[in-house]
Amino acid sequence: MSVRPSNAAFFDIDETVIAAKSMFDFLRFWTAKCGDGAGYERMVSRIRQMVQRGVHRTVTNREYYRHFHGVPLTDLQAAGADWYARYRQRPDAFITATLSELRRHRSQRTAIVLVSGSFPICVQPLAEELHADLALCTEPLDDRFQGVSGRMRSGSAGSVGRCASCARSRRSGRGRVAGPGRRRR
Repeated sequence: MSVRPSNAAFFDIDETVIAAKSMFDFLRFWTAKCGDGAGYERMVSRIRQMVQRGVHRTVTNREYYRHFHGVPLTDLQAAGADWYARYRQRPDAFITATLSELRRHRSQRTAIVLVSGSFPICVQPLAEELHADLALCTEPLDDRFQGVSGRMRSGSAGSVGRCASCARSRRSGRGRVAGPGRRRR
């Protein structure tokens, strides 16, 4: 589909496109898969305490991602695909009004940009299903998930910069812009 590069519609993923907070829904799935029944509650409790103390979101996000330190990215990607395949089957998985709006924008040939503080493990399957032109999210530093990049794609500055890149790429005829887990060559 041809998209007018001057138009982009931004959609927050968590509790806007999907009904859940993807990071926490995935964490619940991951800890159950790993046989750590108390792991989810332990992590969520720790993050809630940090939020109550006024700790900045970037720090709480890093605390979350530390949980996956050393896990091979391929293992997380497989788990993310499994999580999403199960998640999407729920009758209340998506916010239907948002999906309608997204489809309306798509029909008008507007670039669809998904935004989340979550990571590609959760974002990629959704972005692919919705045929998003761009997905902005937290990126791992390496394939062993040793940490997250300093570019926590949750702020508007990152979104605007990547959208500008999207528009330039489309004007230059280079095609689809890199999404989560994919880098433009």
